[in-house]
Amino acid sequence: MKSLRAIQLYDRAAWDLEEYFHRLREDQILYLIPCEEMTVEQALKITGGKRLIIQR
Repeated sequence: MKSLRAIQLYDRAAWDLEEYFHRLREDQILYLIPCEEMTVEQALKITGGKRLIIQR
């Protein structure tokens, strides 16, 4: 989908952050609502802080 620019991940979808990050294009960003299974620290380790917006 060329028009898709962002995806919001929360609850169970957040568990698959690594999969989303590696399969999405470089011009697509992820909005993450952290949870027990995907913490801010884990998300930063996976993404290096690139293409990631953390919502609280």
